[in-house]
Amino acid sequence: MKKILFVAPSSYPVNGPESMVNAKHIYVLCKMGYIVDLITRGVNKRHVFYPSDECHKFFSKVNSISEVPVDTRMNLSTLVRHVMTFLKTGFVYKGADWAITALSKAEQLCKVNKYDFIFTKDFPSEIVGLYLSKKYGIKWISTWNDPYMIEKYPFPYGQGYNFKESFMRRRLIKQISTRPYAHLFPSSRLRDYMLKYMKGMDAQKCYVMPHILLDSNPKETTLPFKEELNIIHTGSVGRERNPQNYLKALSIVLHDHPEWRIHTTFLGIVDRTKGSLLYDLAERFHLQGFIEILKPMQYDECMTFVKKYDLCLIIEADCEEGIFLPSKVIDYLQNNKPILTVSPPLGVLYDLHSTGVVDYFGDVNDVMSIKHAIESAYLDKIKGLNFKYKDLTHFSEQTIIKLHEKFLR
Repeated sequence: MKKILFVAPSSYPVNGPESMVNAKHIYVLCKMGYIVDLITRGVNKRHVFYPSDECHKFFSKVNSISEVPVDTRMNLSTLVRHVMTFLKTGFVYKGADWAITALSKAEQLCKVNKYDFIFTKDFPSEIVGLYLSKKYGIKWISTWNDPYMIEKYPFPYGQGYNFKESFMRRRLIKQISTRPYAHLFPSSRLRDYMLKYMKGMDAQKCYVMPHILLDSNPKETTLPFKEELNIIHTGSVGRERNPQNYLKALSIVLHDHPEWRIHTTFLGIVDRTKGSLLYDLAERFHLQGFIEILKPMQYDECMTFVKKYDLCLIIEADCEEGIFLPSKVIDYLQNNKPILTVSPPLGVLYDLHSTGVVDYFGDVNDVMSIKHAIESAYLDKIKGLNFKYKDLTHFSEQTIIKLHEKFLR
C-alpha cells in the first residue's frame, strides 16, 4: 500500500474554504486506498472563517494527524524560529517559521515510514516539500489553490505577477517551480497565470484538478412554490469582493418591479476590513428590508442551511482576469442549486457560465448586466425553469481519481 505525507497547514480542523478543499482531497486519496499521514497547523484564530468542525468524516480514514501549532505573535521565539528555518532550509520569509516545526515532525515520520509521495498545500508548506524531496528523494506534488506569494496575486488582491520579489524569494520560486514531480491547479487560468512567473515550471507536469464534487451528491430540494426569489451568498465580502454593484443592481430591479419579492442573505464574514461596508451600502440603496446578514456557521450546518434558498450568489473581485475557482461553486453544486455569479467577463466563472455549470452571469463592472441576470433568475424561478441539467463530470470524484492515477505512479 503506497504512503503519502500530506502537509497542509489549513486542513484539520475544517474552519474555512481552504481547509475544506484540502479535506476533500485527503478524503479522496484515502478512498483510493493510500495511507495518508497529515501534518496541519491546527486553528489559527485570526484566520477562522467559520466555526471549527473537528470530527469531520473526511478524516475518518486518515492514518495519523499531527497538529503543529505556531505562535503568530511577534516575539523573541518567533524570531528564533525564523532564523532556524533559514539555517535548516536556506530560505525564510515572514510567516515561514511554521516550516521548522513542521519539518521536525515530518522527519520523525520519514524515519519510520517509507513515503511514496509528499503533497503540499498553502504556504509555507512549499519549504517543507522542497526540503524533504531533496533529502529523502520522495516524489513531491505541489498543489496551488491560489497564486504563489500574496504579493503576486492579481489586483486588487495583490500587485500582479510582475511584482519584484527579493533575491531569496526568487531563488525559492525557481526551486519550487522545477523540483516537484507534479503541480496541481484548480483551474487552467490559474496554471497559465503562474506559468508566467514560475520560471522553469514544466507545463507537462502541470495538471488541472478542480475542487471536488463528492459522489454523495444530495438530491434536488423541492421548496414550496412562492412568487419570490430568495438568494444566499456564503463567505466573505469586503473591499476586494465588493457587493456594491450587486446591491445597486438589486435596488434598480426592485424599483423597476415593485411587485417582485427578492431577498438576499449574506452568510459569513462581512467586511473583513472591520468596516461597515455592507451595512452602509444597504442603507444607501434603501435595501434594509431586502437583505439579511448572518454570522458564520459550521460547514455542514451551512450546507444544510443553503438548501432553503432558491439561488446561490457569488461575488468576485474586479480582476483583469478571473483566475480563481471559488470553493463555494462546488458547495452550491453539491446542493443542486442554481448559481448567479457577479464576476469578470474574462475568467473561470464566465467559462463555467458558457458551459452551463453557472446559470446566471453579471459583469462585475456592469450594473445593468447584473440587473438583467437577477431579472432572468427571478423570471425562471416564477416559471419553474430554474433547475437545469448540468454536466458536472469535470468535478466528480471519479474524474479526480482518474487524474491521480495518471501521475501517481
